[in-house]
Amino acid sequence: MQLARLVEVVGKVRATTKKTEKTALLADFLRQTQGKETDLASLYLSGTLPQGKMGVGWRMIQDAMVNEPRSGEPLTLTEVDQVIEAIASAQGPGSTERRIGTLRRLLERRVLKVPFARAPEVYEKASPLSRLRPDAPPFLVLHGTHDTLVPVEEARRFCDAFRRVVRAPLVYAELPGAQHAFEIFPSVRTTFVLPGVERFLAWVYAGYLRRRRAEPGARRVVGSGGAGV
Repeated sequence: MQLARLVEVVGKVRATTKKTEKTALLADFLRQTQGKETDLASLYLSGTLPQGKMGVGWRMIQDAMVNEPRSGEPLTLTEVDQVIEAIASAQGPGSTERRIGTLRRLLERRVLKVPFARAPEVYEKASPLSRLRPDAPPFLVLHGTHDTLVPVEEARRFCDAFRRVVRAPLVYAELPGAQHAFEIFPSVRTTFVLPGVERFLAWVYAGYLRRRRAEPGARRVVGSGGAGV
């Protein structure tokens, strides 16, 4: 099973709000897998790595993308698992260099397809840190403490940078025990998270309405309840 198929399915699952459609998409995808692929697909869909934490950060990814990328066959779930296993198991002297080398061979095939030294702006655009500016809007950041794909330290780093640069407020919540992409599947956690996101957005929109009301000659703006200002 190609990794691209899994990415495609995740996009479709995120695009629908109907639980029955989400379930049907996931079930249909998993029926197309066999043996170990089924286990890997189930874990990846829930944002979990069989190996746990990889010990890979943004700096290591940058270091890995220094050579010209090579073309090749589409990645399969099994190949991705083998690469992650090699990265996670690297220990002792020289382990950082071995991890970078293994990661480089993977990234050269499918991710960004251009070395960092040649096009650093491509990588900067991919990083949320490059989007921070004083007039950036309010942010709500949710991150699971058990995220093995994007370590929670990355979210903390982003929030620290946000508070130094941006004037708008930031709400940051770490979810105990949550993995990457925890919101794909309905759970008690998502039952509480979704209303929290809705309340945050309502608060941001209410602030926008107040500012519009205070503007001289402001045009009529309709709020969520239908009331105009």
